[in-house]
Amino acid sequence: MMRSIKDRIKNRLKSELVDITHALSDTSADCFLFLPINGAGLGHLTRLLAIADELKIQYPKARIVFFTTSIGVHLIHQAGYEAHHISPMALCEKNISFRRWEKLFRDQLELILKHVPASTLVFDGSTPYPSLLKVISEHKSLKSVWVKRGLNKGYQSNRRTEQEIAAFDHCIVPGELCMPVTQGLPSITETDPIVYKVEREALSRIDAINKLGLSSCETNIYIQLGAGNINDIGQLEKKIIEICRERKNTRITIGDSPISMNKEYNTTDIKRLTYYPNSVFFSAFDILFLAAGYNSAHEAAYLSRPTVFFPNESTGSDNQTARAENISSYSPAVVVKKIEDSREDILKFLAEHSKVDENKKARKQLFTNGARQAATTIMQVHSGEKIP
Repeated sequence: MMRSIKDRIKNRLKSELVDITHALSDTSADCFLFLPINGAGLGHLTRLLAIADELKIQYPKARIVFFTTSIGVHLIHQAGYEAHHISPMALCEKNISFRRWEKLFRDQLELILKHVPASTLVFDGSTPYPSLLKVISEHKSLKSVWVKRGLNKGYQSNRRTEQEIAAFDHCIVPGELCMPVTQGLPSITETDPIVYKVEREALSRIDAINKLGLSSCETNIYIQLGAGNINDIGQLEKKIIEICRERKNTRITIGDSPISMNKEYNTTDIKRLTYYPNSVFFSAFDILFLAAGYNSAHEAAYLSRPTVFFPNESTGSDNQTARAENISSYSPAVVVKKIEDSREDILKFLAEHSKVDENKKARKQLFTNGARQAATTIMQVHSGEKIP
């Protein structure tokens, strides 16, 4: 009888061990590590959040963990994902060299991979850190995907880009509106533009107006010129407000970036909106004044909102001028490079688009959300499928 009890205990323990082994195996098979870097704005982080949401829809068992250098790490927690963080090099003490920071980054990444059984890493950044490429090369079983914005200012050589792409199992290029950006680059999937939340959560005009406490009897204007962390947006913002106030019955709302480190309020009588992403409220506004970062520019185009673009020329690689000019060819938009020379053009645009019937504003949707195709491609890499 004692032997029978021992055998049963032994068999049960063996069974539980098998269950635990399968559970760990399943966890590893279903685990993804998403790695967006810090940037001038929230482009890298927002694209990966959009893709993560789509991946969870397509593959509900997926466990998605973030490791980021973005100062918007709280937005990842807000979206319901686990997140690990290391401060970007730009915010570290000046006596910390890039080499030392790289070691800190690599050590933390290795520690995360030790405790998070990820089998696929998804990176979004302009260029991969050398330490990241080293980790990828050493972890032979770790599949890797680079989500690489394609529209750059053109100073990086194709040869270097090809070498970096070759270090990954696959490269996904988030597309620009009706403008191919991957000529000459091998082994890539170019998607439609990727947008976050607006496809499913954008409010109707009346709901957005009511939630924001605005009036449909006024011309509602929205201004968001970026985070202002790499350029001074205060004076430009002030000049836009002065021009808009030349028109009667105008209500101005300013969008505050959740990662702005230089918040400066020029006026106290203007409504301020801090939400992420603010684009779910875009339908409340007759006219948008925006920088031409990847997210806000394509969100405005997706929702067909009349837009005055002020491209940020201070970005490291993102070609905002080319993006704004391209979108203005397909969507109700104009591009302003020097506000001092553009007062009359802005007033004309305001006159044309203020209080225009919404049915007349409505346009055919210009693109589908590329996050869906990106998520599908990542799953193909993850499962070892051949990508056409």
